[in-house]
Amino acid sequence: MIELDEILSEVAIYAPAAPEGLSIKFLREAAQDLCRRGKGWRVTETHQVVTPECEAILAEPDAQILEIEYAALNGRQLTAMTVADMDIEEPGWMGRYTAESGVARHAVQLQHDTITIYPREAGELTVRLVLAPAREALTVPEFLVEKYKTQLGRAAAGRLLTIPNSEIANPQLGAALVAEWASTLDSLAFREQRTQLRTKPRNRPSYF
Repeated sequence: MIELDEILSEVAIYAPAAPEGLSIKFLREAAQDLCRRGKGWRVTETHQVVTPECEAILAEPDAQILEIEYAALNGRQLTAMTVADMDIEEPGWMGRYTAESGVARHAVQLQHDTITIYPREAGELTVRLVLAPAREALTVPEFLVEKYKTQLGRAAAGRLLTIPNSEIANPQLGAALVAEWASTLDSLAFREQRTQLRTKPRNRPSYF
């Protein structure tokens, strides 16, 4: 993981007078956008889940779960579900969750950093997750910096320069940088849609 303040120089090229805290905020938001649209930050984790909670907590630092892409308990594949899909598939499941145990069928994200097994069953849980930087993250994955530090800096600068009534505002340059960033995100989203990466579980992270 790389500290966000290590790439502040990329922002300073276009917005040298920008406050450091605001620059880091917009760098973080740009990194979140990149991960949401490209879905390129993937990790595989293995957890021991125990009763009564039968939940696993994300181990990756400074990260939040965007999607559970694959889940298996004791080698048996589970269906990764959103809460909305669970409500359709298992009506009333949340009311039964704390009292119901049995053979697990689903893995669902109830909180930002947890994976919940339903019905509750203990064992070894293997999950492949799509991640993004957390809401207050101060670090981002090394691959994002290696491949996209220039684009992240330009994206953050674009947002800084288009803040209304700001002393550092430069609407024309800011708008150009924001439009460039939108094009980058569209390209990543198209690439993800086209390739639809669906790999077998592995121990190494896989990136854009």
